[in-house]
Amino acid sequence: MKSRQYFNIYCRIYRYFLVKEGSLMPQDHLDDENDIQYSRRERLAKKEAEHTKKIKHILMVSGFIIVGIQAILSIVFSIMVNNLNMIPLKYLIPGIVLLVLIIIAFFLMQFRKTPGIVAKIISIILSVGLLIGCFYVGKTMNTLKGMYGTTEIIQMNVYVLADDPAQSIADTKGYEYGILSVLDRNYTDNVLSDIKAKTGESVKCSEYLLPDLLAGALYSKDVKVIILNQAQVSFIEDHKEYADFETKTRVLSSKTIENQLEPSKPVDIDKFEGKDFFSVYISGIDTYSGEILANSRSDVNILMFANKKTKQMLLLSTPRDTYVYIPSYDYKDKLTHAGNNGIESSMDALKEFYDIDIDYYFKVNFKGFENIVDTLGGVEVYSERAFRSSSDSSYKGHIFNYKKGLNDLDGEKALVFARERQAFADGDFQRGRNQMAVIQGIFKKLLSPSILTSYTGLLDDVKNYFKTDMSADEIASLVKMQLNDGAEWNVRSFAIEGDGKTLSGSGKWVLIPYTSSISQAKDLISSVKSGEVITEEMLKTPESD
Repeated sequence: MKSRQYFNIYCRIYRYFLVKEGSLMPQDHLDDENDIQYSRRERLAKKEAEHTKKIKHILMVSGFIIVGIQAILSIVFSIMVNNLNMIPLKYLIPGIVLLVLIIIAFFLMQFRKTPGIVAKIISIILSVGLLIGCFYVGKTMNTLKGMYGTTEIIQMNVYVLADDPAQSIADTKGYEYGILSVLDRNYTDNVLSDIKAKTGESVKCSEYLLPDLLAGALYSKDVKVIILNQAQVSFIEDHKEYADFETKTRVLSSKTIENQLEPSKPVDIDKFEGKDFFSVYISGIDTYSGEILANSRSDVNILMFANKKTKQMLLLSTPRDTYVYIPSYDYKDKLTHAGNNGIESSMDALKEFYDIDIDYYFKVNFKGFENIVDTLGGVEVYSERAFRSSSDSSYKGHIFNYKKGLNDLDGEKALVFARERQAFADGDFQRGRNQMAVIQGIFKKLLSPSILTSYTGLLDDVKNYFKTDMSADEIASLVKMQLNDGAEWNVRSFAIEGDGKTLSGSGKWVLIPYTSSISQAKDLISSVKSGEVITEEMLKTPESD
């Protein structure tokens, strides 16, 4: 402001002398001063106009960049959702068209100042949303691929008696080892190679046909150390004389072996989508570790039969102690022991038992089951009766009370509810019914909107604790079908029943199933396959044999 005043004073003084000399008339003096003032305003106006133009240019260019980023994210998101193949075309196409129209509208709005600024703000918000969407879609794809059973984990242990002085493999130098001659032989040889490297000498071995015979050799000190798959311990402890195996022995060394598996069958998604009926074996394995071992006793054995056309689903529970023929062993034993030779062994036993084909399996351990329920925020489960659980049903030793009717259960309570059998006169039978009730509660929660709040956590749990041979494309196809029709499923449950019996010799307690119960189960399976609706009358338990 002061410089401008000085300039005006200077101009007046200068023009005063020009007028005094006669070089400039007084009126000219006023005109020239006005001209100078006008010229300055003109320059200022021009400068301001240029500045405004520059700002508009910057806003327009930045707007095009922001909309461009939104367009790129829209393309990436659309491609990822399309590749996921879960969203029906009736939702996918309108969604893509809407994204395109928004981009065009935001692009045109950049030519105007105020609408352009509003478009930029909305575009940034949408871009963030698209970025988050890409993350969720990518995580979903990785989870589906991670569930696919392309690897198997075997845990091989080296056991000595609890009072043996050996504290490491090196201390067993000169010991005679006991090993299984056929079962798990490849894994046993793998461990023997490591032992040879650590002791510096070849290992002297005696071979035994069955795990209980191997344990007997250790107990009688015919051998001083044995190599055994962790999964076989439950088989050994079912024999009365070895019920104390885990306390009488000590693990000297462990080795986890991971094998890459080839897909058991080629994926034909067109054939799957054109097929109305399919079956899934749901196996709950008796471990609490984070890893899902390839061989482990299966305490939950539920077959799920589904008809996609009629939306009929049957959950068929076979008690763990059911006495069945196990093809991989070529003799009869408890169903739960089939899992010690892998998931395929359990499936083959159930195929033989019901004379059916089983298309897929889902395998989960107890830790995974508990985590999934907690991640879902708990589940609502119907109990047929009120009861108090025993401490044996909880690996933490906790005891819970359950009321008749609906119960809100967290992960541990749901697991105990599914495992409890001592509280019931019909033990394993009621446990099987409770397991199916929990599965129905989880299924209901998965179909509710509340799953959105725990989506990422659920994906992590599923990836870490579930294994299946159902491909990502097949799972996506089922989700797509459900989103497309939104129909409710009619879910029914049935459990095999029978009489308990103690086998002579081994002293094992087994369940001899009623032939009438097996026949009823087969009829129910046929009903689902043929498209019939299962009624309560069809589920009534027949009279025992």
